[in-house]
Amino acid sequence: MTGSSAAARKNDPVKTRKALSHPSAPETLEAQDLAKPHSAVVPFPTTTPTTRAGRSLVSPNATAQLRMLALSDSWHDEPGVALPDSVRSDLIAGLPTAIEAARQALEPGDATEVLAALKTLADRKGFDLPAGIGLDLDIEVMSEWPRDLFRRAFRGIWENFAYRRMPEVGDFRALISDALAERRNQLARLESMKLRLRTLELREQWDEESRKRRARLRIGM
Repeated sequence: MTGSSAAARKNDPVKTRKALSHPSAPETLEAQDLAKPHSAVVPFPTTTPTTRAGRSLVSPNATAQLRMLALSDSWHDEPGVALPDSVRSDLIAGLPTAIEAARQALEPGDATEVLAALKTLADRKGFDLPAGIGLDLDIEVMSEWPRDLFRRAFRGIWENFAYRRMPEVGDFRALISDALAERRNQLARLESMKLRLRTLELREQWDEESRKRRARLRIGM
C-alpha cells in the first residue's frame, strides 16, 4: 500500500506542477533550471539507461522474448491440442520472462520529467504552457507513456519543430503511436498464449478426471 501511494504521488501532475513552482520546494537541479529561460533541450541521456528501480533495462532475454512472440504468433490460430510437446514446453518455460519484459517495456514514465521537458520547450520557443487542469492533463497522459517513448516523441518535436503554437498531446503521440501500439499488442499476444496454455492444462485435467471416474464406474459394475 505504501509503495502504491508513493508511486501515485510521484506521477500526480497537480502535485508535480505545484512542487516545482512552490517557493518552499527544495531546489533540485531541475527546479533551478526551470526558474530560468532555457536555450537547450532538457539533457536526456544519449544512451539507454541500464538500470531503473534496481532492474536492468537492457534485457539479456531480448532474443528469448522475440522467440516467444514468434512462437505465439505461429501457433495463435491453431487448436491447443495441436501444439507439439516441444513447442508447448518452450512456451511454458519462456512465457513468464517474456511477459515480464513486455510489461516492463510499458512501465509509465515520470511526471516531473514530462513537466520539465514541456517547460523547456515552451521557454525555448516563446510559448505559454497551458494553465491549470489543461497542463495537469497533458502531464498525466504523457507520463503514462513509457519513458523512452516520451523521450523519442519529445526529440522528434524538438528536431522538427514547425508549430505556431505549443505542441499538444496528440502531436507528441503521433510520433510514437505505432511503437506504443506494438508494445501493447506484444503483451496482449503473449498473455493470450499464456491463457490458452492454461486452458489446455485445465482441459487435460478435466479429461483425466473424467477417465478416472469412468474407470471407477466400470470396476463397480
